[in-house]
Amino acid sequence: MQSQMAKLPGLRLTTTNVPFNVRLNRSTTGDFNMVVSAWIADFPDAVSFSSLFTSHNAYNRGHWQNKDYDADVKNAEGKDANDPDARWHDLVSAEKTLMQQQGVVPLYQRNQAQMLKPYVHGVQYFPTGAQWDFSRAYISDHQ
Repeated sequence: MQSQMAKLPGLRLTTTNVPFNVRLNRSTTGDFNMVVSAWIADFPDAVSFSSLFTSHNAYNRGHWQNKDYDADVKNAEGKDANDPDARWHDLVSAEKTLMQQQGVVPLYQRNQAQMLKPYVHGVQYFPTGAQWDFSRAYISDHQ
């Protein structure tokens, strides 16, 4: 990551590797210029990520704040929660604000490759929690 970021014009990057508990402490106290962090959603919904960057969320360690962003996320979680179109609009609007102001800089998205024989069916994959469920899996006759 350091070698890729060094290609950005005018950026000089020095890294410090510290034990995880030190990184957490520095992140919490704001003792950083940049910190690389990761999040896995608690539940399969965009608001699990969006809520992180609201002004007073404990995980908003960069202390970025924007009233419009906060309002969009609040609306998605509250008054528009049962209106899928309005909720989607709220979340898209919040994301646009976050990206335009660079309240956070996404560097990568986790993924995991899966190989499954074509005759194996019924495996259920989950975006959060347990990765998969084989309880309904079966093998077809066409091997």
